[in-house]
Amino acid sequence: MRASRLITVALISLLTLAMSIASPTLAASKPTTQPKESSKNNKAAIQRNARRQMAKMRRIMSLNREAIEHFNAGRFDRCKKSLEEILKLDPNREQEYFNRGMCRYWLGDLASSHADMREFLRRTPLQFGAEQVERALDIVSEYESQAGRRRG
Repeated sequence: MRASRLITVALISLLTLAMSIASPTLAASKPTTQPKESSKNNKAAIQRNARRQMAKMRRIMSLNREAIEHFNAGRFDRCKKSLEEILKLDPNREQEYFNRGMCRYWLGDLASSHADMREFLRRTPLQFGAEQVERALDIVSEYESQAGRRRG
């Protein structure tokens, strides 16, 4: 019980710090002394938000384990579904776009794979020459060359 309380306090501190960094004017405009009731409500709201974020991260980690398990077993359709759920929870996870794009590619859906790889390339911090970037570029190129042959 004590450990979970310490984790909650640590998360509240991190969230408060993150909020003050993200919005320094908001943090600076807060009155230095808040009424006790307002302070309690604010603390409770921060705790609820921290619990929601922790639950969301636990769900993402669980889905990620499922995706890896399905991938390793060659169940690419199930892996893709787990990755889709992750992206619904957090659409900013660039690695999941790459992984879902690979699943779609192996399932024969080149058009959807192309869309995922373009999104991965748009979001990734990886540099040109990285293995995943090269693989994504290969899939994009393959799709665009097939699309060009259909048009021409």
